[in-house]
Amino acid sequence: MEAASLTFWNGLAAGCEKRGGHLKLGNRITEFTNLNPPTINQVIQFSITAEVLSGLVQLDQNLNPVPDLAESWSVSSDSLTYTFKLRPNAKFHDGRPVTADDWVFTYDHQLDPATQSIHTKGLEGVNRPVKIDDLTLEISSVFPRASFLTKVVERASGRVMTLSDKEYIARVGEGGMNRKPQGAGPFRVTDHFFGERLELEAARDTYYDPTIPCVDTLTHFNIPEFTTLIAALETGEVDIIYDFAPQFWDQLEEDPSIVVDTTPDVGFQMVAFNVRGDRGAKMGLPTAPWDDINVVYAMGNGLDRQAYIDRAFQGRAIPSYGPIPPGEKFYFRDLSGTSRRTFDLPKAKKLMADAGFAEGFEMTVMTTPVNKVPLEVLAGLWKDSLNITIIPDIVESSIYQPRRAVGEYEAFMGGSGGDPDPDDAIDDWFADGAKFNTYGYNDEVVNRLNLKQKAAVDLDQRLEFVQGISDRMDETFHGTFTHHNIQGTAYQDYVKGYVWIHALRQLGAVWLDR
Repeated sequence: MEAASLTFWNGLAAGCEKRGGHLKLGNRITEFTNLNPPTINQVIQFSITAEVLSGLVQLDQNLNPVPDLAESWSVSSDSLTYTFKLRPNAKFHDGRPVTADDWVFTYDHQLDPATQSIHTKGLEGVNRPVKIDDLTLEISSVFPRASFLTKVVERASGRVMTLSDKEYIARVGEGGMNRKPQGAGPFRVTDHFFGERLELEAARDTYYDPTIPCVDTLTHFNIPEFTTLIAALETGEVDIIYDFAPQFWDQLEEDPSIVVDTTPDVGFQMVAFNVRGDRGAKMGLPTAPWDDINVVYAMGNGLDRQAYIDRAFQGRAIPSYGPIPPGEKFYFRDLSGTSRRTFDLPKAKKLMADAGFAEGFEMTVMTTPVNKVPLEVLAGLWKDSLNITIIPDIVESSIYQPRRAVGEYEAFMGGSGGDPDPDDAIDDWFADGAKFNTYGYNDEVVNRLNLKQKAAVDLDQRLEFVQGISDRMDETFHGTFTHHNIQGTAYQDYVKGYVWIHALRQLGAVWLDR
């Protein structure tokens, strides 16, 4: 199977009526703490590195893999071996050609313990790449990988094979790569002012397609406060913003000079309950009400998700009963009519009484400041319905991430945001030993079905396995899925050519009509 050699960005960028200019983005994040793919754990940061580093393939608007630094590929008849033809004109930002050796290093770099990558599970079953010649690379797996192109070698969401520059890392170290990465993408980083902004420029002298990007320079500003972010857009201090709170949507949509794009997110949000075996030693909590799956069912039955969404997100979210987001169009199914955790207050109260918790209980829930209001709303609903008292534990991301990683919490509110493939949701979050499964969930049926969905190259068969996982998790997962976000991007009306690609927010075809 051969892929076409032209990129979809090339066609989109052909629509740029004006070239040049300075595009300014506001990002609601305090700091770009890590721009080195092996350790990135925030969507906005690997959407930035996607355009700086690049990968063998990229995703188009429909989440289909299309060429990037590989101009084409073929797949063996047993679906185990991919042979990539690399672009002869691909160069790193310092002018050095990108060859097959660089992809072998990228693989080795991910698996080197010194790198401390959190994404190595994505290379499970993937053999070390083989250099056929400078422009031909062969990568094989020990079993078919349904998500090989969309996760393993894709330039952003896959992360495991996002290009790493051996010579640059040798010069600046992993810390230098974290702060100011170098790759072979359409933008190069020129400066990084921590907690303030990240400066980039068009790398047309080294990028294989000199028509991309349309703008000359790009600045990512750190603007963590919602009101400041909105004001920056309205006054023209920035041209485009991401991830703004729902209470600002009406205000922005009523502004005739601002365009608001919305789309269902490729992620899920939940409250996950800690059932780890070492919870007693870590938290002094050898037993907990939520160890009883019937109490977990009751919490699901006791949550009016639509009321939660209306109050916390002004109705701009989608009720969730499982891990597969609506952005994964083929794999998503509305589970509201089949889940055993739909809103049913009499059932919830009976389950609580039968479990010995008719008077409710207390639970501490850890989350970050962005979830302060949603957690307060959720706490109010559970208090009213089941007399469950939620004690908020609001901590900054710098504390939240390490504590979540080692299981130092009773429960946490959070979830995913960059899951264009079911593997990202299931294999990364709910399989035994998954990198984000820090709450101790381990179900053999889910583990077995996960291995099957990963290897199923037939889409309908894979869908059957994914649905089976959702059904089984509805029966066994100690947590409550709350909602899928609706992502919003707002920009000044002179920003043209913006193309939403789920969770990636790439800017190759954006141009400024001013």
